[in-house]
Amino acid sequence: MHCFLWAATVFMAALKVFLKRRTVFQMRDMDRKKQQRIFIIALFFLFIYSIGYNVKASAATVYFSVEKFTIGQGYIVEPVEITIEDGEVLSKTTERVLNQAGYTYKVEASSSYGWYLAGINNADNGNGMVPKCIQNMAEDAPKTEDLLPAKQKNVYYPGLYAYSYTMYAGWMFYPNNQDMPVGAGNYFLKDGDVVRLRFTLYGIGADLDNGREGSLSLPNLDAVTKRMAVYNTNRKACDAKGYASVYESVKAVVSNMDSTPEEIEEAYNKLPTEEEMRQWGEELATKEKQANEKAASDVTAKINALGTITLSKESAVTSARKAYDALNANAKKLVSSSVLAKLTAAEKKIADLKDEQALKKKYTPGKVVLKKAKPGKKKVTLSWKKIGTATGYQVFMSTKKSSGFKKIATIKKAKTVTFTKKKLKSKKIYYFRVCAYRTVGKKTYYGAYSAVKKAKVK
Repeated sequence: MHCFLWAATVFMAALKVFLKRRTVFQMRDMDRKKQQRIFIIALFFLFIYSIGYNVKASAATVYFSVEKFTIGQGYIVEPVEITIEDGEVLSKTTERVLNQAGYTYKVEASSSYGWYLAGINNADNGNGMVPKCIQNMAEDAPKTEDLLPAKQKNVYYPGLYAYSYTMYAGWMFYPNNQDMPVGAGNYFLKDGDVVRLRFTLYGIGADLDNGREGSLSLPNLDAVTKRMAVYNTNRKACDAKGYASVYESVKAVVSNMDSTPEEIEEAYNKLPTEEEMRQWGEELATKEKQANEKAASDVTAKINALGTITLSKESAVTSARKAYDALNANAKKLVSSSVLAKLTAAEKKIADLKDEQALKKKYTPGKVVLKKAKPGKKKVTLSWKKIGTATGYQVFMSTKKSSGFKKIATIKKAKTVTFTKKKLKSKKIYYFRVCAYRTVGKKTYYGAYSAVKKAKVK
């Protein structure tokens, strides 16, 4: 499909140039059959061109690792399984892997090689050890003492760059155990590729078994790299099966360049097969999905059960929030936004009610002490103690001791502490009580009622 698109693009560009160069009159003078041929070919390529842009690239799986075995420091990025677009350029995949692993790096471009990984920052831990197989390559081959920080051979420390430690050092790609013949910006990956990004310390790849004369002969690590990548994709399930320590032992063998092919084969066979690991991963994913669905359902029910929010529901709202926060990220996604909005609204309501309660406590005036209810001729005069924080008072009256009280007066001056109720019936008993109120802004707060006082009108 990439070839079709390229050909169609080139042809359409050429056709555009051709048509620009020919005038209308020249087109008219052309043989009709030639015109027809041109437009038929143009339509054909236009059709292919349009199809190409509407077909989605198929997905592919590749296996990728970043290694610094030549200085005895194991992996920078342990083998990972990556889904890419079939035909994705290797440089793009490399940047994605390093970014996801949290590494920064430097890329250079040259006319001869294109995209070139010059170095990875913070990739050297300072505890290097040159494998024996490299030390034995030649008299001038680097030794472990050459890697010591005191010798200052890595001028880019703690980065690992081209020329770190030796003039031959740098980063090299090995897709499918082959020294790559082109730059990473011109290498297109396909499904099933195993790519190992490796740091060469000596011989410009001779220490990585580049197939040239004088290079090391090393075991092919592609199969075990792929198996380790599948393990890491399903790590939680595999660890649960008891393979965590096995994986670590395999990693130690694989990252040791002095390991023999037999030791590599033995390590490979210690790990479960890819099919087993994928099956365990799927089974665990199914269990986790079911657990997440149940947990999300329980939290949803808890939130929906809150009902009308009052201060008495504070503990229930707090419990619902704790239950939601305890969910993992996948379970949280299963709680609908509308349900979560209910919880947020409930929390706000509780906060508002608590604020209102605090204000009420702060501004509510004290209980009035009703001192006297002095009867007179068809009247009763009340007197009470002044409440310092009050804005005013309300007076209530009833013909019953415990019920039927109605407001008969609102006194808007805090200094006024008496009130006379007139036009009452003679010989009749009346009951009175008083409360203070305070107005703050647009809100009015009412104090408790005084004790009831009775008076028999004269």
